[in-house]
Amino acid sequence: VKQPRSGGGSPRQRRATARCASQSPAAGGTGAYQRRLDALASWARAHGGGLAEFIALRDLSASSAPGAGGFGGGAVATRPVARGERLLTVPETLLMTAESAARGQSVGDSAVAAAVRRGKLSEWQAVCAHAAEERRLGERSFWAPYLATLPPQDVHPLSWSAPALDGLLGARSPMRQAIAERQETVAADAEAIAAAGCGVS
Repeated sequence: VKQPRSGGGSPRQRRATARCASQSPAAGGTGAYQRRLDALASWARAHGGGLAEFIALRDLSASSAPGAGGFGGGAVATRPVARGERLLTVPETLLMTAESAARGQSVGDSAVAAAVRRGKLSEWQAVCAHAAEERRLGERSFWAPYLATLPPQDVHPLSWSAPALDGLLGARSPMRQAIAERQETVAADAEAIAAAGCGVS
């Protein structure tokens, strides 16, 4: 980013330049969540993935919604992006899928892996159970750097109570109805995962 001359440019131009400068890779935050994002980027690079040199993961929690628990990361471009430019690379080996759940990559022949191989779970349920199982492993999980960047459950609208959602969105809001329907689906998925004997939460 080209820096303005000392005292040069309008106040609006100087503010815009300062915002761009704050988004450069060299100006990354140093908080706990930024360190998690940095660890995620390093982990991805170590396994054949990574970001383009002009893309950086940044802690944007200061601009996230109130009550978000200090979580809010994003990929920031430090220069204009041309059509067709590759922004990031994610090898299949880094993806959490029904196939990786069936392999039990971090825990071996677990209950989740066995349930997936027996066809007891849908693909989506397999991934949910897989993520819960890996998250419970903490640092022992292959996906620990990724899982560490996910927000806590209680900041997601799907975990909010009906009164809280009604107060925020209104009982007749289309979004309120969509969340209610999704909550029912999540509850059904949780029951299916428990019935398969996975025992994760």
